[in-house]
Amino acid sequence: MTVDTRRTIKRWRHALEALLPVAAIAAWTWLEPFGHSRILDKVFAVFLGIILLFVMWRDGFPTACEAGIARHGQHMKAIARSVLSVLPLIIILIVWAWLDKRLYVNIAILRALVCYPIGALVQEAAVFVYLLPRLEQAWGRQWGLCMTAILFGALHLPNPLLTVGSILLVFILSWSWRRERSLVALAVAHGLVGAVCNKAVHVSMRVGARWFH
Repeated sequence: MTVDTRRTIKRWRHALEALLPVAAIAAWTWLEPFGHSRILDKVFAVFLGIILLFVMWRDGFPTACEAGIARHGQHMKAIARSVLSVLPLIIILIVWAWLDKRLYVNIAILRALVCYPIGALVQEAAVFVYLLPRLEQAWGRQWGLCMTAILFGALHLPNPLLTVGSILLVFILSWSWRRERSLVALAVAHGLVGAVCNKAVHVSMRVGARWFH
């Protein structure tokens, strides 16, 4: 087996490791094999998480710094950078909601500002620690980022605002990630956008088959 053949096999292996979990999530959200069940959704998420951890273990876990969890002294700086990077997007959402007379803020947004970053932490780890490195190894730095953004956005179809917003969010947060690897910062910024979308602008957060219900 030649060196070029080995490189090609390795490149496609990384691509499949990235694409297959995305396909599984898309199939789950669209087909809903067991109907609407939050418990089964959590079981599926845990099962998929175990598979991804196994793949990462086989390839060699990233170091704490590579995974964005060890830079304790830089988290606050990274959080400030990430929040500032999504601020224009938040302002656009608020202005649009105000003009459309759908802007409404109550105490629920405070709870969302605490809870949403926790869920966003898992998503950002999946995108930037698992998905992005494999797609970069398969198709290069720039195309890997583009594919990551497109795939993450596709998981939010057919919700138009979440789809476009998710693609933009990956590009925006990648700027912060490549300067200060901090998952905490990405989660805070992502959670802030999500809280504003759901609790202030009142955008539907449904995706897949549930968008039509």
